Amino acid sequence: MIIGIQRGLDQLKEQLKERGYYIVEVDQYRHPIDAYVYTATQADGILENLAVTNQVYTGPEPYDSQSSMGVLMVNAYNKTVEEIEQILRERVYTPLF
Repeated sequence: MIIGIQRGLDQLKEQLKERGYYIVEVDQYRHPIDAYVYTATQADGILENLAVTNQVYTGPEPYDSQSSMGVLMVNAYNKTVEEIEQILRERVYTPLF
């Protein structure tokens, strides 16, 4: 699983790496990602510099827009690494903001 992460979340980045996730910073990585982990208390500006809304999970098969699952957006605010990992594993997360 390829996880894009907001700059400044260095501790969370290392914790997720230790758990086996491939972590990238989306402003330097120009390929599809499975999820984007960010932290925010308000919706203002979250997607401002991101192209993740146009990126999709392609899985092991070549890109197929019909089977695309999209990018899972995970707000890490007030969440433990265990809670974030559960969201990533289950690909289920209710509150967007």
